Amino acid sequence: MRSAAGRREGSPSAKAPPYWRLVRVELEAFNRARPMGRLERLVFAAQCAMALWLFERRCHPQGTAVCLLSPRPGRIALCAVAIVAAAVALGTISPLADVVVAAAVCASCLPTIPRAVRALPSRRWRHRASPPRPYLYLHSLASTKAGSGAELVRSVCAEADVRGTTLVLEAANQELVGYYSKLGFRTKFDLDVRGQALKSHVFGRVYPARMFRAPAGKSRDT
Repeated sequence: MRSAAGRREGSPSAKAPPYWRLVRVELEAFNRARPMGRLERLVFAAQCAMALWLFERRCHPQGTAVCLLSPRPGRIALCAVAIVAAAVALGTISPLADVVVAAAVCASCLPTIPRAVRALPSRRWRHRASPPRPYLYLHSLASTKAGSGAELVRSVCAEADVRGTTLVLEAANQELVGYYSKLGFRTKFDLDVRGQALKSHVFGRVYPARMFRAPAGKSRDT
């Protein structure tokens, strides 16, 4: 991205912020929203580092905001091959090693299963609230400086306008619905977004709320 507000990775017009700084931005931003313990912070930092490597990203030139876009198939395939190779190598050393690693992975995933099950109804509802594909999903937006997140989103919107691409994101609460509406995002079921709680006839108030922004020149009501 070549605008003053944000940079596309690999842009010759500006040097990308250090990788470790982007990880720190996500860690600090999400820890501010929900304080984490030391071990949880360490795990989350590792997850952020992996996500930043696996997904296409956009960042503020000052390194104070970052967001993720679409996954990078090549890197995901490389990661999968590395995991399989590591499993095979451990298996040749000791079959017990594979069992220990698999148990550790399962144990780390267990806490997320109940939350995922509880979220299924709202996920189905948000899926119906999405615009027709193809669209670009903007997620994991984090910032450590007031205003830099909005500047980055505007920069991503400008790039989407050039490409003619619809953007989709999820607002985690009522305040963010109003925030993103000011940046041109709206919902499919509430075209006149004023920061009010979204309502579903089946599930009542549903968060996170799925919002989208049509590229400039296209109808915002489709």
